[in-house]
Amino acid sequence: MNQVLKWAAKSIGLIAALFLCFVAVYLGVAQITARLPREMPKLAFDTAKAGTSKSVTVYLISGLLHVDIAMPVSPYLLDHFAFFQNMGLPMKNPNLKYLSYGWGSKAFYTTAGSYSDITASAVLKAVIGDQSVLRVVGLGDIKPNNEIVRLKINAQQYERMISSIEQSFRRQQGQTPIQLTGVHLEEGDAFFPATGNFNLFNPCNQWVNKVLHDAGIKVGKWTPTTQSLFLSLRYFEEIGGSQP
Repeated sequence: MNQVLKWAAKSIGLIAALFLCFVAVYLGVAQITARLPREMPKLAFDTAKAGTSKSVTVYLISGLLHVDIAMPVSPYLLDHFAFFQNMGLPMKNPNLKYLSYGWGSKAFYTTAGSYSDITASAVLKAVIGDQSVLRVVGLGDIKPNNEIVRLKINAQQYERMISSIEQSFRRQQGQTPIQLTGVHLEEGDAFFPATGNFNLFNPCNQWVNKVLHDAGIKVGKWTPTTQSLFLSLRYFEEIGGSQP
């Protein structure tokens, strides 16, 4: 019996050590790749240089383990997301100023409103691979704080960012995306099936990375964590050093 207990203790210790080693390597690599620039297509590069003044403000909102992108509402945005009407989003609310978009694991994102909601099965699915979803939330005025970062872009970048987000909604034969009915984290939000597969190496913050890159914003090759994403944006001087 003692031998069995000793073997079990050693096995648990080895597994814990390997896990901690993996986490250290994962986070260490993220620190490096956050500083390695993604190659920017010429069109995106031209878009970034199109305007000398950056006149549109978007916000990166850091929440439970990931970042959402809050886009200011405009006729252009509403035209591209007209299908949000009658889907529980506050589209006709006069106080609507922003639409916030987040991408993540279906099993994890649709159930984990707080840390206490996290289950082992949802975490396992997120790690090894899961279907992805997009969550959309209507917001009023936004004030930057430790969890909200302001990002200044030009009008062309704003349009390209909207286009990238729009392409993230899964569609069948060009049809309107279908809302996941009965799935909410709070009143006034909506979930939709999304393109791409979520896993440990393609997490939610890498989707934000892609949207920013598509818009012609300088960002590192791989930024899986909130910290590495903001580090990358500071490193390439897309956000001020005084911001989170």
